[in-house]
Amino acid sequence: MGRIVIWSAPAQKDIKEITTYWNIRNKSNTYSHKLRSIIRDKLDIIKIFPFIGIQTDHQDARCFIISDYKLFYVIKDETIIVLRLWDTRQNPEKFKL
Repeated sequence: MGRIVIWSAPAQKDIKEITTYWNIRNKSNTYSHKLRSIIRDKLDIIKIFPFIGIQTDHQDARCFIISDYKLFYVIKDETIIVLRLWDTRQNPEKFKL
């Protein structure tokens, strides 16, 4: 049985900024919908196999790579908490988990 996914406030901000960027750049929300669908599909896998992500140096956080993005999350009992969704094409010095 899968776990429940909870998006932290920073992760919600990340996904909103990413989809807004693509909506403006492409003048369409088609790619944003596709990207959100891909992320949902990958989260379905993580819910079933939570330890599939790469362990990071940040506390109990794990990282799952989705195309040009890194999805950082922690496993808590029956939940997966998404901490951040990071576009790896950005300056890594800007990233804070």
